[in-house]
Amino acid sequence: MGILDRFKDQAQNKADDVIESVGDRVDEKTGDRFTGQVDQAQEVARNKAREALGTHAGTEAEAQGPATQDPATQPPAEQAAAEQRPAEQSSSARGPEDQPPA
Repeated sequence: MGILDRFKDQAQNKADDVIESVGDRVDEKTGDRFTGQVDQAQEVARNKAREALGTHAGTEAEAQGPATQDPATQPPAEQAAAEQRPAEQSSSARGPEDQPPA
């Protein structure tokens, strides 16, 4: 392994540590109400960091993305989030300039 590979590995490890600590901090501040969403965001951030660094370390399962669960076995908050994902932005997520005139 060359020196460049070692630097990439160190950068990836640092990025993973930062992503994990930020996710833990968000969970702490939100009282673990959004743990599922935070975990998904962490995984996306890890993948983006790997792409940027040119390191595609991880298991094959990680490369395929998060596994989906049967909606009947998901907690209610994750169930609601899963139902909303395929749909376009809801009107509450739009800014005031995007709102239709009253």
